Amino acid sequence: MPDETRGLRAARPVVAVLGLAVAVLTAGCDEAAPRTVVRGTLTAIEGGTVPEGVVRLHRPEEIEPLAEAAAGEDGRFEITTDLSGAMVARFGGEGRTSLTVPLLPDGRSELEVTVELGRDRSGRVAFTRPDSKQARLAILVGAVESASSAGLTPADEEEDALLRSVLRLRELQRAARDSSLTPALARRALEEIPPDWPLWPFLPDRLELIAYAVERGRGSESMPRRVWDDPDLFDLYMEYLERAAISHRGTSVPPAALYHRMRGAFLADRDSEAHRYLIALLNGHPDSPWAERAKRLPDPYAAIAPGKPMPDYRLDSLDDPGRPYTRERMLGRVYLMDFWATWCAPCIEEMENLHAVYERYQGRGFEILSVNTGEALDLIEKFREMNWPMPWSHAWLPWPSEEAERFELPGIPRTILVGRDGTILEARHGVLGSELERMVRRALEGMRTDEAQPERR
Repeated sequence: MPDETRGLRAARPVVAVLGLAVAVLTAGCDEAAPRTVVRGTLTAIEGGTVPEGVVRLHRPEEIEPLAEAAAGEDGRFEITTDLSGAMVARFGGEGRTSLTVPLLPDGRSELEVTVELGRDRSGRVAFTRPDSKQARLAILVGAVESASSAGLTPADEEEDALLRSVLRLRELQRAARDSSLTPALARRALEEIPPDWPLWPFLPDRLELIAYAVERGRGSESMPRRVWDDPDLFDLYMEYLERAAISHRGTSVPPAALYHRMRGAFLADRDSEAHRYLIALLNGHPDSPWAERAKRLPDPYAAIAPGKPMPDYRLDSLDDPGRPYTRERMLGRVYLMDFWATWCAPCIEEMENLHAVYERYQGRGFEILSVNTGEALDLIEKFREMNWPMPWSHAWLPWPSEEAERFELPGIPRTILVGRDGTILEARHGVLGSELERMVRRALEGMRTDEAQPERR
């Protein structure tokens, strides 16, 4: 498949594979009432139609569809809505995987795509007209979601303002991964990506990239900068979050913005202001994941804490799909459970430490179990091929999910060091730096030297 086919998010498959031929057309019955019409064919790649095949239009992150249509006996479907603004087209069927494609109808859009999904949580999309704005928009949003850079135009070379702003966010994401953030990059992102950006409802989690740039940007001496070192940048950031929340009422952007305003105020030693944002978040958005995340901050590791037993868990193995990782399987060794994602800048910052510690202690009964939080398998493999090999055990965790709640994940990176008997030795959140090596060394020195070292399972 060409480079432009990469980067769209596929949900976790259940049984088989889908092939879709879809046309997304925006037409107007009259000038005052443009319609978005989605037409196409929903088929199984092995042949035949998809049982209970269905197409739904949703607002980003909303469960209730704006419109839905069942595929006919020949797999054909048509779905129409007169609504505008950010939405996603979701395709699925009984016992089948699902896939979402972002849409931003403007009354003049036309998009044709063919989609194939595999059994390994990966997906491929080919656009008949990959140079169309709607197709490029879908590709770029998928690239930011998956942290892919394949086939992307440099932001300064993009003429379309909306597409250029997506590329600017991707540049910020890449700088975060490479630990090359600067205050200038943070400022440029705040100035060039408007607070009322129509794509924030697709990507509310990526507000964290700007937060990270402001908080962790590095100056000319490569020393960490804090928000209070640049009060003008901090004020610009806080004002941006306020305007973003106002511009996107009714979406997941306001609670995300409140959370980051609370966190920013706390880092700037504005405790009363941080408390005000916390109350507004908990009262105004009590059921949002951001409120749940904020609730964990005072005592985030109540169940996952040193001295407590590791809870039972069952994680899909990326090494041997037939043998999931469980608490029982990991007994008999000291292991570090590392929750991460390729888009997570602090996770990437920790990679050098993880590799150094693993190389030093792997022969002494130490193992790392890296748990990816819900990304596509091909993206994980590509990251390991092109960036860090991560030559240890790997598992996959849907996030958010009930299973993720067992590990009390307010965010990533998250590390849990577990002893040979399954007792939690350390539980940390964020980048550990040199503390990681000290943690592992102390854990291994507490073992008897005459104890046999376990084989890797």
